[in-house]
Amino acid sequence: NQRIHGMIQVSPFNRSRSTWRVDRVAVNPVIVEAEDSEKGETAVLTKIDVGSLLVRHCLEKIWQARTWILEIDVSDKTALDLYRHNGFQALANMTYWSISAEQLQELAEREPDLPNLLPVSNADAQLLYQLDTMAMPPLVRQVFDRHTQDFKTSLFGSLIEWAKQLVTRTELVSGYVFEPQRKAAIGYFQIRLSRDGSQPHAAHLTVNPAYTWLYPELMAQMARITQEVPPQSLQMASPDYQPERE
Repeated sequence: NQRIHGMIQVSPFNRSRSTWRVDRVAVNPVIVEAEDSEKGETAVLTKIDVGSLLVRHCLEKIWQARTWILEIDVSDKTALDLYRHNGFQALANMTYWSISAEQLQELAEREPDLPNLLPVSNADAQLLYQLDTMAMPPLVRQVFDRHTQDFKTSLFGSLIEWAKQLVTRTELVSGYVFEPQRKAAIGYFQIRLSRDGSQPHAAHLTVNPAYTWLYPELMAQMARITQEVPPQSLQMASPDYQPERE
């Protein structure tokens, strides 16, 4: 009856657009009554029904997508029911951490042992791609379907990022650890600093499974970087997908 009862937002997850992501689904909590013109009856559509219509529309219309992924809170039973109803299954568990400004200051007191820490550029895309594939199980790697171009930044993307940093008063700092004997990247971090202290810093960390000693070193490096701006907590997700390295 020309009334909005739900909406869905999706986006491509990789540059090849073979994997897409469901960013969010919002459904009117009020039960919808739909008129069935053939039988003259009223059908009751629940939140699961409306959400399924939205999800299935995207699955059918976005023909490039071979795989769909999404991320939800494990305690959100309604969302779990919705996606299981539409054929989704658990792929990995993500744990998010919040490190206080006091803890960062304590971490920053130690000198990190990172002799081959280098800045990131498009020329390093192949190294970062290899590190990314090494850090995740085969099934996750297959679903994500990342390629070298996913670790490059275009000129247009650089301009967008520059404008974003101006508006949000943030600064993006990244680096990777190079292993000269293997000629490979063994650790990578990216941190978005809040220059005015109005929001938490956000970090992304990836470490080769064979070099777990890098965790405290990279944490100390990021903590030192945060000391250059007003004190604020650091929020971080480390996408290793392996609980023994938590």
